[in-house]
Amino acid sequence: MLLTACGGGGGGGGGFPMIAPPAAVAPPAAVPEPAPEPEADPMAITPYTYQLGAQDISDPKALLAELHSTRMSGFLVYLSFGIHDLVKGEQRALYQKKGNAAGYEHRIRPMNEARTLPSMQSQGAEGYRITGDQFTETEFNAILSKATDSTTTYEFVDTGIALGLDGIPSNLLTTFNKLGQQGYCMVEPSYTEGKVVLAREVPTTSRCVFELVPTRPEAGHRENVEQLNAQGAKGAKFAMELYSPKDPKNLFVRDETQRSTFSYRIVDTSSFEAPTAIESAVKAVALFNQEGESGAKPYRVFSDPGGRPYTVFMTARGCKGLLC
Repeated sequence: MLLTACGGGGGGGGGFPMIAPPAAVAPPAAVPEPAPEPEADPMAITPYTYQLGAQDISDPKALLAELHSTRMSGFLVYLSFGIHDLVKGEQRALYQKKGNAAGYEHRIRPMNEARTLPSMQSQGAEGYRITGDQFTETEFNAILSKATDSTTTYEFVDTGIALGLDGIPSNLLTTFNKLGQQGYCMVEPSYTEGKVVLAREVPTTSRCVFELVPTRPEAGHRENVEQLNAQGAKGAKFAMELYSPKDPKNLFVRDETQRSTFSYRIVDTSSFEAPTAIESAVKAVALFNQEGESGAKPYRVFSDPGGRPYTVFMTARGCKGLLC
């Protein structure tokens, strides 16, 4: 309030002094909006890491012990039967880690038991699925693994489709696509009771479409890789080869809910040659880790007519779930 002098009588009436108004107060500075979270790269790759086992895993118990060791935390068996060093009389496993996988619990079961549909269903309901195999002189075993940081479980379905030498069943695509829309996207690498089995994660948002693509029986490996790349650019991944006497085809699967792509590259791996299988595996691990940094993983091996070895590496981009 501004107070001014009052009118007074004779001289000497000075009144009240002037009081200056308060200084203006600046409004508080606006709080800046938080920076938006960076969006995840929809076409991101997942790196892979490899290690050569240090133990002779010809005994299943030794393999389980190494899988559960601190050194192999987050690793799965990539190859357990191809590194058999006859010179040293021992068998080693090659292990693969996908991204920053936290860890797994593992079991070993006889393969003929593990591959039955009831067994796959019961193990899948606990979160286990077959991730590798192991050969001994007297046994053929399946390795089952469960991620410790995931509650995902797995379901399997018998498609009723039997494959043989008579050609491709006419109802194959109709059956597979109906199940694919329910999230059954993965063709199991072997069959139970003669029928093809499909798998899905639970829960899942995947909706998959299957497609048959003609192939030539006489096609070479390089031509096959060209087909893999053409289909992979559309988001389709090779599922299995289907025999037909007159019109053989490859089965591809694509998840409609993803923008994933798959690319393939042939690498000369003749440099793996070494005096022993273990030394050769050490060289392979070095190359696999080099490729794995950019998201490439071994997909298939072949040799040219002269016997020179090659490895096909696959890189998945923007891919999640069983197809990856």
